[in-house]
Amino acid sequence: MNKYLRAGQIEKLKTFKIWADQKLPNQLKPILNYTLGWLSPELLGTGFSILKQTDGLISAQIPFLQINKDFQNQIHQGLVVNAGFEMIRTFLNEHFLGHGYQFLKTQTTIQKKTIWASDLNLKMNVDLESFEQQFILFQKSKNADFEFDISLQISDSKKADSIQYKIEIQKINLLS
Repeated sequence: MNKYLRAGQIEKLKTFKIWADQKLPNQLKPILNYTLGWLSPELLGTGFSILKQTDGLISAQIPFLQINKDFQNQIHQGLVVNAGFEMIRTFLNEHFLGHGYQFLKTQTTIQKKTIWASDLNLKMNVDLESFEQQFILFQKSKNADFEFDISLQISDSKKADSIQYKIEIQKINLLS
């Protein structure tokens, strides 16, 4: 459970964010998502946290808590996918400041060989030169494809798993 929010507050925030995503006009969604970005309903209460963020690197952690375990007593893969997506969204919000966008398609591929039975460290390195080239294409056209790789490592292991995201993003106009 999130140490700053009680269960009832978390549910109210989840409900509000879901309602806003469904009911608000498309022009307002990026503004609300940017404002409430830290309130991702799928991650509230999990203890997921972004530990470090620079221009081309984001590192995060998912703690090995009871709420985060699946039936095999490992960190739930769906939580890992959502955490990686949150890292990407955080990165894009930082680099797309002032540009409205929405996700059209997302494809994920997990390469998992280790057992996720302790804290899981996530690390995303972005090749800024390639990203800038894709960003220029995004500015010139309506849609752009981006790829992100996230390394997944258990706290005490030298082995790493990975998750790849292929994302199609569409430009949307913000209110002036």
